[in-house]
Amino acid sequence: GDVYKRQVLSTSWVGTFSLIRAKLYLPDTLQRRVVGTTYEYRTDKREWDELSRFEQIIRYVNAKGLQSWLALDDDNNHWPESCGRNLVCPIPKLGLGETRVQLELAEKLKLLQDNTQKRL
Repeated sequence: GDVYKRQVLSTSWVGTFSLIRAKLYLPDTLQRRVVGTTYEYRTDKREWDELSRFEQIIRYVNAKGLQSWLALDDDNNHWPESCGRNLVCPIPKLGLGETRVQLELAEKLKLLQDNTQKRL
């Protein structure tokens, strides 16, 4: 599939349940796009639990050598301003139901797609 449609889960549900079970909470269209989890780079549970979500995500990004990526995360603690373009941060109880988040996600996905196609 298109590289800009691949998804990696960083939710704590993966650590609590498993990748397979966490994916079951997603609609079918999203389940098919999931290609992995940031937990692939968890070497020590205690150390992992002390990392911010940003640190967990950036560990994955760096390990995979990703140049274009976007995170949808309701935890924006420790996100550096320089990576703000890589984050869409919904209000936890509203999630994707929030119009602002839907618009921001669509806009940033389009930019991601455009930037990816420029490099190909």
